[in-house]
This record gives sequence, C-alpha cells and structure tokens, in this order.
Amino acid sequence: MSAATVTGGEPTAKDLAQACRDGKADAVRDYLARGIGVNDHVEFGGTALVHAAVSGQEAIVKLLLDEAGADINAATDGKSTALMLASEKGLTAIVKCLLERKPNLEAADRHGRSAVHISAIAGKHATLSLLLEAGAKANALDTDGNTPLMLAARYGKLDAAKALVAAGADLKATNAAGHTAADCARHGKSKEVEDFIIDAELDAEEA
Repeated sequence: MSAATVTGGEPTAKDLAQACRDGKADAVRDYLARGIGVNDHVEFGGTALVHAAVSGQEAIVKLLLDEAGADINAATDGKSTALMLASEKGLTAIVKCLLERKPNLEAADRHGRSAVHISAIAGKHATLSLLLEAGAKANALDTDGNTPLMLAARYGKLDAAKALVAAGADLKATNAAGHTAADCARHGKSKEVEDFIIDAELDAEEA
C-alpha cells in the first residue's frame, strides 16, 4: 500500500522530507520507489538527508545513505550540510553515523564556517570532540579569519574552548580584525574563557 501524501496526489520531495523527519522508514522507501529523488531539495534547499539528520532520525539517515545513495555533503541554500546542522544541535549519534561514512569535514557554509566552527559557537563540545577526533582542522578559518577557538571564546563556550586547546588550537592566531582568541573572549565579556586561554598561553610558554 502506497504512503499517503500531503496533497493527496502524487508524492513530492516535501512528502519525502516529512517522512524523514517523522522517522517513517516504510513511507521513505515508498516515496523513493515512486520516483522522488533522494537528493531533491525542499524547504530551504534541504535534502531528505538534511531533514532526517536535524530531526535526529538515525535509522532514516542510514537508510538514505546506505540504501538510497544520498549525497552526504548535500547542502541547504545557506550551504549547511547535514553534518553541520547535526553538530550544531549536539546530535552525537547522528554525527557519529555521518562521520563513519566519511563526509567532507572541511565543507563550509556561507560564512566560511565548517562543522567545527559551528559546534564551537553552539558550545556542543561532545560533537566538537568527535569532529576533531575524525580529523577536522582545529585551526580552520572562516571568511573573517576566525578559528573555532576564537568563536568559542567570543560566545563564552568554555568546554568547547578546552576541547580545541587540547586538540592543538593556535592560541596566538589573529583574525582579520587582528584579534586573538583571548581578545575575542574579552570582547564577548567571557572572563572565564579569557582566563582559561591566558593560562593555556602561559602553560605553552613554560613547556
């Protein structure tokens, strides 16, 4: 029996996206079998994989990638990939699932930010650590020359800052405005992160 559609007529990419968000595997398979492209874009340019990932539907993510051949690096109109969006939400199971299938760790959104930058801003240190362990660059630069550490500092994300420093983040690097990570923490009024970075700098000098 064919899955119902939003309009009651032939299925569209919107129906597939909704089934992915709802975790309805049978409906997803049915829509794909009826000709909906697995990489068709719907709202905000998101593919079925993006919708499944941000909804935390691990089984659907695996179905789309392993059975249907979804593009793991497909991006939204804002150039955000499933990995970036899952990282931002701290969805560790989804991030692990995606990393096992070797996505592009350096893919960047319209601000030049990779999944590492985005995890740092959101303060999702668990997903950030997974990305770093998978080989993502701790010193990647966005379009303004910001490293993930600078962004973690700017937004007061101490645990993210700790994970980045442990992974070898450059404490002395400067962005396009000439600011270091400590400067960014100061501008963001995050004394806790600023003190941590200053202490890390002193430790590095003494080592």
